[in-house]
Amino acid sequence: MRNQEGSFIWVVVDGKIGHEKQSLALANSIARKRKINIIKIQRKSIIRIFVEFIYQYYKARKSIKKPDYIIGTGHGTHLNILTLQNLYGGRAVVIMKPTLPINWFDLCIIPKHDSVEPQAKVFLTEGAVVDGYNANRERDASKALILLGGPSKHFYWKCDDVLKQIKNIIDTNETLEFTISTSRRTPDKLRDKLINAYSNKATICLNYEDNWLEEQLSITKYTWVTMDSISMIYESISSGSNVLLINLPEKKSSKISREIERLITEKKLVMNEVNKKVNLSHFSEGIKISTAEQCAEYVLQRFK
Repeated sequence: MRNQEGSFIWVVVDGKIGHEKQSLALANSIARKRKINIIKIQRKSIIRIFVEFIYQYYKARKSIKKPDYIIGTGHGTHLNILTLQNLYGGRAVVIMKPTLPINWFDLCIIPKHDSVEPQAKVFLTEGAVVDGYNANRERDASKALILLGGPSKHFYWKCDDVLKQIKNIIDTNETLEFTISTSRRTPDKLRDKLINAYSNKATICLNYEDNWLEEQLSITKYTWVTMDSISMIYESISSGSNVLLINLPEKKSSKISREIERLITEKKLVMNEVNKKVNLSHFSEGIKISTAEQCAEYVLQRFK
């Protein structure tokens, strides 16, 4: 690595919040261990990357900030990462199993549930790359979150069933102050019903700023998450919050459903039982899984 004052991580983002969070979690964890600058780069056409490179090379050669690492999450970032690496240098690091050959990258950070065999350029994680930096922060035992996903290829989604479970959660935990947050996949039908039914019982957040969820998770003692979103589940676990699942019928056995079963077996998750009250006093002080810290340590050791 170059002198740390001139060290850079380029993070290629594709417009998907979940992907960007994982990339930035790794980049921020590296930056906490080394003095290094982070630059976000929006995904763009390969032609535009070449045009910008030619311009910088001939017109602004001294101002090029070459990267030490180029990080991205999701298939849409892969060609950008490889093209940027070929033009500017740096280590190409991808999060999630790539569609391109693994050997084309310097490192692939892949969750174990993707069933990839251990190999030289693969680092296997327990799940999504999430930052547990605030996991030890003191929590407000009166605050609770309900995080809603939406229809997926792994689970059946019925708005009325989800609403019944939300009603049961709120009605059986009257001492808690609830915030309900939707996502881009949450159906409009459910959003409308939430506003009509619960606007006087909970804070409903339909849109939020980039860091809102991290801030909420860092102070919230209990979090309910729908089963369709493995990334939200891992982010909630990693935050140190106590995590319960809103039940959704699975369409068939999948790597996601098997991963959820494993987390339940290991007591990192609790299934919310319909029409029953969960005894929240059984929870310990939260399970802390800082996958981003583990990945950052590995990256820095491997490429030192």
